[in-house]
Amino acid sequence: MSAISKPIRKKAGNSIAPLSTLTGHDGHEKNWASLARANAAKQGVSRLANITGLDRIGLPVWQAIRPLGKALSVHQGKGTTDEQAQLSALGEAAES
Repeated sequence: MSAISKPIRKKAGNSIAPLSTLTGHDGHEKNWASLARANAAKQGVSRLANITGLDRIGLPVWQAIRPLGKALSVHQGKGTTDEQAQLSALGEAAES
């Protein structure tokens, strides 16, 4: 499997629809990202860092830093937009 693949798609009836139309992700990730950032401190996240420039692909990559974490203290998040990558990093931090 290659590092870059086509967007995830699911079948909707007889046609194929983007995953976003089936899961309710209708372009409001900025609202979700701002809500998640507001609650990040409750999870021990002290900051979010954009590390997209560390590779040549250009896929947005962010990390959530939890300096007082008992296991991992840095969690990576990737996405097609900065907001999705931030949400992904915060979600990873919430899981540990």
